[in-house]
Amino acid sequence: MTPSPTSPSRRAIAKGAAWTTPVLVLAVPALPAAASPVGGTPDLAVSVGMGGSQPYANGAAGSQTVTLSNVGGKAFTSSAFVSMPVSEFFTNPTVSGSGWAIQSKVDTPGATIYTLAYGPGISAGSSSSTATISWTYNKPTSGAVSGTWCAEIQNDPHGGSNDSGCRSWSGSGA
Repeated sequence: MTPSPTSPSRRAIAKGAAWTTPVLVLAVPALPAAASPVGGTPDLAVSVGMGGSQPYANGAAGSQTVTLSNVGGKAFTSSAFVSMPVSEFFTNPTVSGSGWAIQSKVDTPGATIYTLAYGPGISAGSSSSTATISWTYNKPTSGAVSGTWCAEIQNDPHGGSNDSGCRSWSGSGA
């Protein structure tokens, strides 16, 4: 170790020079303050469910459900939008749920994509009512079929992995 130019040398100390104890300074970053999981912003999470007995048989009633929760630290004050597909085998769908409305419905090969809107807003730590799409299973040809559907939040201000939820289903044909 090389002595500091302002520190006395060993020889000077031996001759009676004053000695000062060296000071060791460590720089330690300050710990962040405790905060909510998303720093006081709204954070929507989706949970999904499937009703009816699987594998579905022709004529069986079934449903798909979606519920939103605000797991953030601040109220979500605008309408929330969730898209979810309804398989071509799920016929005569109807949508219900307090505060929920169909924003749009787009037919695609194999499914109809519903975008549902929940309008009352969701307080921090609260959940929406459940939206339910009820339908009748109908596969006119023989053989088994299966699929997976996912509901996805379209406008979560926080984003993240809790913005979608998926369920698998199976059914048999005529």
